[in-house]
Amino acid sequence: MQAEAAARRSGTDDTSSRTATDAPERAGSSNSLSSSGDAAGSGSGSDVDAERDGPQTAAPAGDVTWLFRRVLAMPPVQGLEALSLADLTKEYTGMVKEMSLCVHFHEAAAASKQANDPSGYPAASGLWQADRIEINICRFLLMMYSLYLAKRQELVQALLLVNCDSLTLLQEPDKQHHAWVASQLGLSSEQQQQIAAGFRVFKWVAGEGYLHFGAAMSAEFAPLSAAHVAYRQRLDEQERRSARISVLLRKDFLHRMLHTGYVYGCLSWYQQAKLMCLMFPYCPMPACFATVVTEAFEQAAKA
Repeated sequence: MQAEAAARRSGTDDTSSRTATDAPERAGSSNSLSSSGDAAGSGSGSDVDAERDGPQTAAPAGDVTWLFRRVLAMPPVQGLEALSLADLTKEYTGMVKEMSLCVHFHEAAAASKQANDPSGYPAASGLWQADRIEINICRFLLMMYSLYLAKRQELVQALLLVNCDSLTLLQEPDKQHHAWVASQLGLSSEQQQQIAAGFRVFKWVAGEGYLHFGAAMSAEFAPLSAAHVAYRQRLDEQERRSARISVLLRKDFLHRMLHTGYVYGCLSWYQQAKLMCLMFPYCPMPACFATVVTEAFEQAAKA
């Protein structure tokens, strides 16, 4: 399994020593996620039991921005100014390593429960698995948002295209791989519908942003002023337009972060972990994942 290969490749790195917050708190709760099982996931028993009637999504029903708001409420990761892509991929690989073990134990517990094998993995272990998955997912999202705050968006964009083993970059995301992984997650029709609906909104927002971006770029490369305007005035105008482009790019990245939180919130913690494990050595690109889910959902609706 690719997840187990990720664990082997990452060696024995101590993920507890990493820079991201190891114990993010749940929104509206003073309990640390690492303190006890009752702070895990939705707090309603093990993942194995919770998913008998379909996946239990991370975000509460009707609260599509819950996960995004939760990450925004966490203290940002500090000291990212000198972070390299190699450092970031090592951090990410450590998270995938731990989640691959959680996925393994979750699936073993589910198989034992289905076989009514009392000697198998106890379903209660799902509480620990949900804890560790939730912590690592939030660490990952917090790292992405912290890089945005540190104006290191280029690292986030690189992570979405880099092979974490070889550090080589793809020219574009592997859509076929995303489609295969999506087919392995056991998405319910409701989840597919939610992801598709959110993706349509995201595309509209992104399209509006690109309209403004295009206008700013056109102004950037158009004549700045008439020939009689002083050189200093032209430089000032160019600086203002460049600042406008920078603002639009940062707004676009923030919209993408919101969409990322939305997509992950539509999945259960287990599905999020499996998504990352099966995508390894690459990191899932939420827009590409949402694209293939939307296409599959629309094709099924036409059938």
